Amino acid sequence: MHIWYNAVRGVIRDAAWHQATRADRPELKRKRWHCAVGLASALLADRPVGSRALAVAFHCFDTDMDCILRLGEVMLMILDLTAALLNAAGLAEGATMDLAMASAASRLPRDLLFEKALAFRRRCDQSNDGRIGKDGFVAHGHEALLDAAASV
Repeated sequence: MHIWYNAVRGVIRDAAWHQATRADRPELKRKRWHCAVGLASALLADRPVGSRALAVAFHCFDTDMDCILRLGEVMLMILDLTAALLNAAGLAEGATMDLAMASAASRLPRDLLFEKALAFRRRCDQSNDGRIGKDGFVAHGHEALLDAAASV
């Protein structure tokens, strides 16, 4: 039973990641990077992230542009935020976007990233349908981002 559970969970994790990254392009990565650096700077300075900034972040990470954040998109957000935190903290491994992303990927294996995304979704999903709407993200995104960034 345990083997099947892990296998199905792995398929869900990989499908979510593929859905979020299948149409990724360098210009979209740069746009998300600037957004993630802004979020990271606010979190490191212990400033609240405002509703307007959260709304912009929602649209930056909504890779399929359907006005819903799905699990893979949340995984992408957490990975980008982790990389941006390395950059904003002034660490050498966060000196450039590519270096920070590689470091974040090594710090957050896909299984841990998936777990963080599930916790993020539980906090922000108002209707319990497995999708995060803009209203739920704006209302609970700051706390969810703090939780996601806590172990970085």
